[in-house]
Amino acid sequence: MEKALQVDIVTPQGSVYSGVVAAVTVPGTVAPFQVLYNHAPIISSLEPGIVKLLLADLSPRYYVVGGGFVEVLHNHVTVLVDQVEPAERIDLQEAQQQVRQAQQRLASAQTLEEARQARQELHRAELRLRAARLAQGQRESGAGD
Repeated sequence: MEKALQVDIVTPQGSVYSGVVAAVTVPGTVAPFQVLYNHAPIISSLEPGIVKLLLADLSPRYYVVGGGFVEVLHNHVTVLVDQVEPAERIDLQEAQQQVRQAQQRLASAQTLEEARQARQELHRAELRLRAARLAQGQRESGAGD
C-alpha cells in the first residue's frame, strides 16, 4: 500500500499490534479522531474507548483500550495505552451480561464511591459490547464507529 501508516499499539506488557494500515481512529480526550497518511505530527491523550484500524484491504479491526496517549510522527502512529483487548476475542453474550451486571451495581450503589466505580465498570462493559458488535459486523442504533 503506497499511502500507508505504520501503527503500533503498545501496553506496559508489550506490543499488541504492529502493522501497516490505511487509517486509524483513536478515542481522543475531547473526541475521537482519525489519522490518515501525512497527518500532521501530534501527541494527544486518549480516553478509554475503541481504536479502529482500517487495514490495507479496507477491512476494519477494533480494539478496546484504556486511557493512554497517541503519537503521530512521519506516518508512524504509536498508541500507548494501559490496557487493550482485541474486539474479536470478546464474547458477545458475556459482554451483554457484564453490561447488565454493571447496571445493577450502579442501581444498588450506596455511596458516591460505589457509584463512581459502578459507572466506570458500566462504561467499560458498554465499550466491550460495542466493540464486539462492531467486530461481528452488527449495526448499532444511535452510535457511529
